[in-house]
Amino acid sequence: MKHDEGQLYCLLYDVFYSLVYFVSAVGSPVCGFGIDKLGRNIFWLLIGVIVTAVCHGIMAFTFMTPFVPMVDNLTYFSICTLAIIVCYCVSPPRQ
Repeated sequence: MKHDEGQLYCLLYDVFYSLVYFVSAVGSPVCGFGIDKLGRNIFWLLIGVIVTAVCHGIMAFTFMTPFVPMVDNLTYFSICTLAIIVCYCVSPPRQ
């Protein structure tokens, strides 16, 4: 089956648009489990912010295909949000 150029662009757009939801659905539980087991929320938050800024720079200033920085960006954005949310979900121990 042969695709013309317009259909190929529509297919790539659909894959790129759904990538956000797929990476978030798969990556968030995995990242949340890792943060919960390893601890050090501030460390993960700092790493997430730095890598997210680097990924935005790659997408803005290079001609690299946007799929790789987008996956990294979404993964580390999940880490940023989960590092903060874990503090609110876990109640402090009572004495």
